[in-house]
Amino acid sequence: MSRFQFLIILLIAFVDYVGIGLVYPVFATLLFDTTNSILPIDATPTYRGAMLGILVALTPLSQFFSAPLLGAFSDVHGRKKALLLGISAGCVGYALAVVGIVTHSIALLFLFRFLVGISEATAAVAQATLSDISDSTNKSRRFSLLNSCFGLGFTIGPLIGGKLADPSFGSWCGYDTPFYVAGAFSLLNFILVAKCFPETLQKSMKTSFNVFKGLISMAKIFMWPHMRLLYVAAFSLAFGWTVFNEFIPVLLKTQFNYGSSQIGNFYAVSGLWYALSTAFATGPLTMRFSPSKLVVASLFGSSACMLIFLGLEQPILMWVVLPPFMFLLALIYPTFSTTISNRASSESQGEALGVYHSAQAAASGLSPLIMGPIVGMYPASVAWGGAIALFVSAFAFKAGIKKPNVVATSAD
Repeated sequence: MSRFQFLIILLIAFVDYVGIGLVYPVFATLLFDTTNSILPIDATPTYRGAMLGILVALTPLSQFFSAPLLGAFSDVHGRKKALLLGISAGCVGYALAVVGIVTHSIALLFLFRFLVGISEATAAVAQATLSDISDSTNKSRRFSLLNSCFGLGFTIGPLIGGKLADPSFGSWCGYDTPFYVAGAFSLLNFILVAKCFPETLQKSMKTSFNVFKGLISMAKIFMWPHMRLLYVAAFSLAFGWTVFNEFIPVLLKTQFNYGSSQIGNFYAVSGLWYALSTAFATGPLTMRFSPSKLVVASLFGSSACMLIFLGLEQPILMWVVLPPFMFLLALIYPTFSTTISNRASSESQGEALGVYHSAQAAASGLSPLIMGPIVGMYPASVAWGGAIALFVSAFAFKAGIKKPNVVATSAD
């Protein structure tokens, strides 16, 4: 039975991230399209960038608060109910997005992004479900396959979404088309869970249900002196990557006159190189070098790759930069997590890694709010902002690993 459950979880993860990726290429082209009245026709680039920043920020901020709550809900009421609850929020969100685009309502798009953040929080429930049905012999492999499905879904989603938003691809295509399809994928996910997914939680656990759980986790950054700079580095890493990844369509539109279809291609190729690097290329290096050395070198290298984008005069050169760039990113995230885990006690593994993810979620929500107006006025700040943040992350990480490795214990 556990193998069937595992396959269903992988399918759910894949379908979920295809739906999420479908709408990724749309927002920058939509909000910077001066012929579309979702924003005032005479809106300045600064205003358009600010609105894009809010749209981008709402989902990770929503996820920051909802992921701990949805996870706690699943511990009490079961994984299946939690998944259905989160996916339902996504279905409603996509419906509101369609209405928002058709009626030119930016407010409905804001609400859509908030609801999708709740839907994306089901990733934590999916991981908890894997823990329920796995043991020490297969858990690591299953978690890797789950992440691969996330990556594969996000590779295919933007590729399809970019085409569906491009009227030149078909007379029936437009800004609203990817949301129809993403909503259908979300509905398919709901049906899969409702009809095919058996409950994996055998016994409910008593746990606190705290609306401010994410903020409490963030406060613990200051309670562990030997981990503090590493969490600062994690925050800066997420800040820089979010600035680059979320706003790169603005730079591509300005620099190469890219539309939604080409932007979708960019995200798809990036995701594919990242997935291939994770699956095949990074393993030998992680076995040969210490995680801390790999993190520092990869952060500096990724920062340099971001700046290289500013000097590209032909789009074809971008496809040369992407493979090493994605390879370096594929080295950063697993080795960063390993470093955090190595400096925490066995009793505080979940808490230490939870704070790490909370720091990243907070940065992913705050960075678009700060950088949105700046990017709207100065598109090159996409690369400069991301590169500087990754430089800061590298220096903070390097200083953090020099701190005495006093094993972290739970600090409530």
